[in-house]
Amino acid sequence: MTHTNYQPVRNAVKNAFKELRKKGLVARMNYGDTATSTSHELAAIMEEKNAIGFTYFNEQDEKDLREKGSVCIGYGGATDWYENIENIPENGLTNLEAGELVSEALRRQNTLQVIWGKVEHRKIIVDLRRNKQ
Repeated sequence: MTHTNYQPVRNAVKNAFKELRKKGLVARMNYGDTATSTSHELAAIMEEKNAIGFTYFNEQDEKDLREKGSVCIGYGGATDWYENIENIPENGLTNLEAGELVSEALRRQNTLQVIWGKVEHRKIIVDLRRNKQ
């Protein structure tokens, strides 16, 4: 059964990802199998497109979103993932900078609660914002 938060969270993440694409990140939803393989695939796409970073949630994250109503968002920066460092764009992001940019875009979706401790390689947890009682 699909969680009631599924569509509202997914739509808000989709809007944030649109914003991030405009800023030069590769952003994919329901893409790839595992965090490791997805990060490596997106790093290759990022370098091919000369992007400054990437963000995603994978197939397992999509399943969790459908069942639990929350999702974990991965990210990476050009300076930490480009194979050929000579190709890194001048405005290429570090992993932490990419995480910050992604978390800010998610927070701008006023319906979302965003949990991230600004720790490199830790996914960003996204859920619907709870109304204060």
